[in-house]
Parts: sequence; structure tokens; C-alpha cells
Amino acid sequence: IFIVDDESLARDRLKRLIEPIPDYTFVGEAENGEIAIQNIPKINPDIVLLDIRMPGEDGLSVAEKLSQLARPPAIIFCTAFRPSV
Repeated sequence: IFIVDDESLARDRLKRLIEPIPDYTFVGEAENGEIAIQNIPKINPDIVLLDIRMPGEDGLSVAEKLSQLARPPAIIFCTAFRPSV
């Protein structure tokens, strides 16, 4: 599992939640979309936990780019973002 979130506390929490789950391993993290796009193809994770709202390249843009990979990871959006009504 690879984690992408601009907030370090959110990344740390997700790592703690993953740690006790058997058969799942934390393989890397990125603090923004640009770093994620550079590293995910190299690491080739099965799952990416992806924040939606981040400065620079947002999660939706990252997901679109990752979907173009020969073997794209499953993407789970994890966000505290609340759209205005």
C-alpha cells in the first residue's frame, strides 16, 4: 500500500491503521501528487490510498495519470475534504 497525502499526520495515521492488517504492507508515501506520480510506477504498489485535495497536482489528477499505467494500482480515496454545499 502506497499513501499519498499532503498532511504528515494523516499519512502517519493511515500507516498505523495498515500495520496490524495481515497480508498488507506499507511500501511508500508521498506528500504531494508530483512525488506520487514519480514514485508509484517505480514501486508498483497494488493499492494507493490517495487524498483528493492537495496543493499542486490533486488526487483526481493523480488517479487519472495512474490509470494510464500498464498495471495501474487500485485507488482508494481517503480525504477529510468536505465540499461546500
